[in-house]
Amino acid sequence: MSSLRKIIPYVAIPAIILLISTITGYGICIIYNIFGIPCPACGLTRASLAIFRLDLQSSLKYHPLLIFVPFLLISAALDRKRIFYALSFLFILVWLIRLYLYFPTQDPMTFNKQSLAATLFELITGR
Repeated sequence: MSSLRKIIPYVAIPAIILLISTITGYGICIIYNIFGIPCPACGLTRASLAIFRLDLQSSLKYHPLLIFVPFLLISAALDRKRIFYALSFLFILVWLIRLYLYFPTQDPMTFNKQSLAATLFELITGR
């Protein structure tokens, strides 16, 4: 029973985030809203929604590693460090590849011109 208690936050928190994001229509990614660049998880919400619509092609476009998210969360909850680190490395590697290929013009790897960093840069430089 204690294993189940460990897993609940790892399932509940992403579910709440998905719900809030769906209801409000705004992304809630802190990295994206502060720095303007997509984080390694950017696109997971849209990929999840595409899966619910049975649109596998769009899901893979938004985030090709959606299928690994449950394994990442379970490995974290069960303290399986090797699996967690391997999957985390995979997410970072795919993120870097996606940044190189798609940033800053292709969704979901776009630059947030309304981010805090972009706004401060605009205020400081006057551009």
